[in-house]
Amino acid sequence: MLAAGDYRAAGLTLEDVRHALDDASAPPERRIGVALLLRIAGYPEARGLIRVTAEATADDELRAALERAAEDELDGASPSREERGAPRRARVR
Repeated sequence: MLAAGDYRAAGLTLEDVRHALDDASAPPERRIGVALLLRIAGYPEARGLIRVTAEATADDELRAALERAAEDELDGASPSREERGAPRRARVR
């Protein structure tokens, strides 16, 4: 995904990825996904970039998930909905 694209598929630039990581309005799942992409791609400065983003994040669960991603210790794709305090859907019986 970080490679240059061709006429059929556009690749993401490092600038695109860094912007998505730093975008506080982006969904937590996207920010965690971008952090994992940086780690998987073997970007040499990934750990530092992810840590800086984690330190600037107000959401405690997202910060913890980003810190785990920085250390390559993330065992889930994102914090659960309950961890993020998202409202639960009513069950229909």
